[in-house]
Amino acid sequence: MDDRAPKVPKCAREAGYWHTHGDHSDRRGNRTTKSNDYYDSNNFSDGADGGGDLPAARQSLLVHPDYRAYVGTPSAGYKGFRAATNQVYGL
Repeated sequence: MDDRAPKVPKCAREAGYWHTHGDHSDRRGNRTTKSNDYYDSNNFSDGADGGGDLPAARQSLLVHPDYRAYVGTPSAGYKGFRAATNQVYGL
């Protein structure tokens, strides 16, 4: 997590997060077409190493029992993820 990010007030608890994925890109971050997108930017990341959007949201169930994640994609609109049910859905 970015230490410069705003902190959740002490009187509140985090219930989700929102972010966007940039344009389709190759392995070096150069703009490319959807079919050549190395990072699968139209979906939440779910790294095999335990990193990524979905593992972070699942871990956050310890903070909030109905934790949600949201992503804006380059060409597939907006998506949500409900960690409690492991369900990705369109918005």
